[in-house]
Amino acid sequence: MKRARQKARGVMHVATLAILLVPAIANAADRATEICRNPGDTREPLSVAAVVTTLGPLSGLSRHRARRCVEPRIPASLAGADLARIAGEATDHRERMIGTLRGHVRDELSAGDAVLALGALSGLPRYVAVKCLEPKLASQLSEQQVNPIAGEGLIHRGAVIRAIERKTVEGMNAAALREYMARFPSRRFLGEGDPPAWLDGQCIAWARTLYTQISGRSVDGIAFGSARNIPAELGERGFEVVADPRQARVGAMVVWDEGAAGHVAVVTSVTRDGGTGAATGITVSEANFGRVTAAGVRKWGLTESDARAAFATDKYGMFDEPQVAVSKLYRGLFKFVGYVYP
Repeated sequence: MKRARQKARGVMHVATLAILLVPAIANAADRATEICRNPGDTREPLSVAAVVTTLGPLSGLSRHRARRCVEPRIPASLAGADLARIAGEATDHRERMIGTLRGHVRDELSAGDAVLALGALSGLPRYVAVKCLEPKLASQLSEQQVNPIAGEGLIHRGAVIRAIERKTVEGMNAAALREYMARFPSRRFLGEGDPPAWLDGQCIAWARTLYTQISGRSVDGIAFGSARNIPAELGERGFEVVADPRQARVGAMVVWDEGAAGHVAVVTSVTRDGGTGAATGITVSEANFGRVTAAGVRKWGLTESDARAAFATDKYGMFDEPQVAVSKLYRGLFKFVGYVYP
């Protein structure tokens, strides 16, 4: 009996709340309708303050609807703070508002302005809003600027990062690497000029070239001895070395150690988890990966001793661009050591 009374009181409470909300919902719809019926002279632009005053306390779909009706009167070159004021405090339908207003947004929108405009949006709505703002975003976004745009710990973080990839340092690094490697279409470099013969087919020489191309930091004068020594040598010289395979970065050298010479390549692209943004796979550009084989010795017309001295393989002197899962960065005997960031 007691439970029945409690249930009845709960039903009455919900019903009362619904009755109270009906006028508010009706008033919002009426206000939006009135604004759309009388949007004013479209030839006379409104100030941001006037737009905000016109929209008043409207939120959600009603605010979006009313704002669309006055959209022709909204001024151009809106900053992030302007977008935030027009969109209002509520997050409902905020991505729709940003999408409609993107033609009014100033060019070279700063990362800080983008964060203001996005407000508390998360998940798929944040991704949609970022996609709308991406063409207006300033180029050359640093990692410190990308993080607040993507939202720390938010779902769809990886998707947001991909949406602005071409504006990030990583995206520009990847484009520069693609352009540079396109100059060497033969995919081998034992011959003259493609690229020059001084590279001599070794993994270190090719990695030095690509790394310098992106980072602008020459490592030509540093004697590594073998690839496995690269992280320690460069770490002592102030280069940033990271041992977490999930923190791959385009343009970074990636180093393996199999107990002898080791191997080095350069990361050319990163595949990220759509939710967290953590690296799940990498594509690398490398040369001469593997161990000395009889087939490799015959292929290049070398004696076995010369082949071992030159670390010749079936891919000796050849470019390769394999995709490697972060969870499988241990490539046979080759154990992942770390990345050297550009």
